[in-house]
Amino acid sequence: MHTKKSTESQTTRIHLLTLAAVGTASAVSASGFPFGNTNLNNVEAFVYTALITLFNDRDLTVVDKAWLPNYIQHNPTASNGVDALKAFVSYSNLTYDVGMVTSQQNIVATHSLVTDGATNTSSVIVDFFRVSGGRIAEHWDIIQPFTEANLISPATERNGYLTNAAACDPGKGPANIAFVQTALNQLFTNKSVVVEDYVRDPYLQHHPGVPGNITGLKLLLASFGPTATMPFEFGLATAKCDVVFVHDRFRFPGANVTSVATDIFRVRDGRLVEHWDVVMDEVPRDKTASGNAIFDTAEVTLIEPVDQSLYGPVGKYAVQASASASGYAAVTTTAGSIYYSAAVTRRDMLPWAFLQPLVKVKLTFGLF
Repeated sequence: MHTKKSTESQTTRIHLLTLAAVGTASAVSASGFPFGNTNLNNVEAFVYTALITLFNDRDLTVVDKAWLPNYIQHNPTASNGVDALKAFVSYSNLTYDVGMVTSQQNIVATHSLVTDGATNTSSVIVDFFRVSGGRIAEHWDIIQPFTEANLISPATERNGYLTNAAACDPGKGPANIAFVQTALNQLFTNKSVVVEDYVRDPYLQHHPGVPGNITGLKLLLASFGPTATMPFEFGLATAKCDVVFVHDRFRFPGANVTSVATDIFRVRDGRLVEHWDVVMDEVPRDKTASGNAIFDTAEVTLIEPVDQSLYGPVGKYAVQASASASGYAAVTTTAGSIYYSAAVTRRDMLPWAFLQPLVKVKLTFGLF
């Protein structure tokens, strides 16, 4: 912590197949794009694959497919628009190792270890993306130098979601977000707070310099003195299973600058049990390349319902389907085997082998 049959066609739920290298396949039941020990929904898969297609695969063509031309940028050194994005990627040499992916409706957030191949240095980055009309429309990020291993462990994070039905109920996301925001302000502004009302041991801490467990948190709070507090302002927030991301702003007691951060918490049984954060100094709006603020409490008003059917994996991770008489679809992807759930719309009651070229295949990625 700083600190959605006609008589002529039929929609059939199917399970996409996993293709072996020799082209053989077997039916696999799944409910999303596989990611660590969980699955990404449509929008999460779209953003995640767009990100790694652009930076890791260095495929600039994905920009025109996945980003809106009038892309809005809140990174303090980046200009608006896709031309600036293409230019940056063309001269940079960044590789993303994504640890956690979360979302709230049209907002997706990722926690990544990003390595610059040119300088052999790494940063921990939280990226927030807003999607609209099937494309990425807006971006915020928080960037912090990677100084110690405890800051981030992408592989561990990808496999660390609590995936039972109760924990991964999307309906619990807003409640978990509200709990985290309440906990932050209570812990950092209420001097008589009972820490155990919000946190329980073992409490795992990834902020450098702050000891783990409740004792370490209490020591941090006590270091502010008897009267100093640190109220939080909140912007975007996302959640997945037991993980919550909150985009926030605060000022450390006695500091001369305001900080902008993303606090990430694991919430289990109504308590905070693990914490990561990425923190940077706030850059004033008039000092950013785009003229956009890197943080604004009004950004929360941008969260709105999203049509998941408009989204799905992109680049080499995009699933290509060919239907068969059995109603299964064979999945091919240059990225390797992919497990995915889909809906296929096909002509029915006709000789399939002759009419396969006329098939209308509609993939609706997501949780069913």
